[in-house]
Amino acid sequence: MYNIDWNPVIIWIFALIGTLIGVFLGYILAVKYDRSKQKGEKTETINQTKRIILKELQRIKNNINNCLEEADKLYAKNIVYNPNIDLPTDCKDSVVYSGNFSLLDEKLQDEISHIYAVIHRAKEMKSIAFEIFIRIKEHDDNKKVAAELEKIFFQEFKKFYGQLEYLLKEIDIIKKLLITPVNK
Repeated sequence: MYNIDWNPVIIWIFALIGTLIGVFLGYILAVKYDRSKQKGEKTETINQTKRIILKELQRIKNNINNCLEEADKLYAKNIVYNPNIDLPTDCKDSVVYSGNFSLLDEKLQDEISHIYAVIHRAKEMKSIAFEIFIRIKEHDDNKKVAAELEKIFFQEFKKFYGQLEYLLKEIDIIKKLLITPVNK
């Protein structure tokens, strides 16, 4: 019937157009896949960051509970002792230095920063109580000075104790925010 005379130039143009369309579609699909993969990696990094901070806060909470339990027993008997408690912040520091902290929601960043500020205040209060504890031990031979220092110690420890109780409440609040994973 119809005999179409295909000019080699027309064939070449159609081949070129087909090739360009194929390359363009391949590029679009590769970019879409790459973005999807990056979003998945970002989501996983956020969830991992939240888990790391949550584990550290849980460890701090356990340390606080142990310290308060011990303190209740000893202070009920008016025994002066050095509150031995570890309040680590290594995981949070690592998350901040790695840049992953900035991936978290701004409200969550504020909450985490607040709770770690409370932890640092508690560390300072512990240092003050420890310094007074050492001064009491230095004045064991002078009962009057030691008694005055014990009063100061108990006042400072009461502040420290209150800070730890406040910290427990704050950890419980932020725990709810950290448990919720970010979906892909």
